[in-house]
Amino acid sequence: MQHSRKVVLVGPISPFKGGISAFNTSLSNELSRSGHDVHSIAWYNGMAGVSRDEQIDPSMPEQDNAHYLLKWYSPWSWFRAAIQSASYYPDMLIAHWTLPEVAPMYAVINSTLKRLSPNSKIVYIVHNVNPHEPHIGAGYLQKLGFRNVSCFMVHAHSEKNNLSNYVACHRIINGFHPIYDRYLEQSQSANVSAIDAQLVTWLAEKPDRPVLLFFGFVKPYKGLDLLLQALNRFDEALLIVAGQVSNACKPLRDQAKISNMGKRIFWMDRYIAEEQVPEIFSRADIVALPYRSCTQSGVACLAFAFDVPVVATDIGGLSESVDNGLTGYIVPGGDWCAFAQALKRAYSKRDYLRKGISMVKEKNSWSRYCEMLLSCLK
Repeated sequence: MQHSRKVVLVGPISPFKGGISAFNTSLSNELSRSGHDVHSIAWYNGMAGVSRDEQIDPSMPEQDNAHYLLKWYSPWSWFRAAIQSASYYPDMLIAHWTLPEVAPMYAVINSTLKRLSPNSKIVYIVHNVNPHEPHIGAGYLQKLGFRNVSCFMVHAHSEKNNLSNYVACHRIINGFHPIYDRYLEQSQSANVSAIDAQLVTWLAEKPDRPVLLFFGFVKPYKGLDLLLQALNRFDEALLIVAGQVSNACKPLRDQAKISNMGKRIFWMDRYIAEEQVPEIFSRADIVALPYRSCTQSGVACLAFAFDVPVVATDIGGLSESVDNGLTGYIVPGGDWCAFAQALKRAYSKRDYLRKGISMVKEKNSWSRYCEMLLSCLK
């Protein structure tokens, strides 16, 4: 049994939108459930040019242990966050590395913490070593942001290789992305008002057909165009696209709507509130991840929480998230024909794949993930 530890988490947390907030919320809940003393130093406003209200999901509660201090534009808030963190004299401060832009803020927090609480260890959970799009000065910002960090957790071997270009390998833990089991609790107490009536009607008009799901903010690197091509080879399938469509992908959406397969696609072109996640995933037979680039995917772990198999491209760490032939299928990147065949096979084998998913859930649990993180203190 592990000793109780004082842990400070830095990053977005409920009720903020986004995958990192969802991850950090689950991490906070598991550490607290395991008996650790957890405090969160969270975003108050985390995006340039976007109001705080637009960044909040009203269906999510505020965390009791969170201090919403950080503002991207306010160095004073960074110092406040650093002093607040140090006041706990934590055994460990855990921060989320996502984009190089966080480097100046983290540099302030890390250096201040090490001065005021020198025995505290700083650990980064590295979601993306390098940004998806080219970033001027990324190398310098990484060096700045990585100072004073004792240990780095990554979720894929490919990311460990990338990170080893900047830090020594012995400081890197090759972990995994845990399965988002907290959504199962939500599904057991489903809010009737959260159900999308139009989706229910649309599916009822097309019964007994395979339902594919593409989930998350729709950006070019996620390969929705490849999935639409594959859909042409899977005539009986329906597709739910659940997530706000970026400006770069809106022409793709508009073309699909007027095509001969337009009636087979249901577009939920908006941010998907937390309370609607269980409804959407419980209606899917297969989750599709036709990405052109990525490090890992929280969507795959979300699918597995609901026992939904995944078909994904062999990009980044996706092949480590999906056990080929056990929890889904992996196909070569950019091959829409192979992707279509894999979707058909996954649908025909869906009962077998669901059994495979149940086998890996314990291995990818949040409790095991937290044990790996806390091993940095040894």
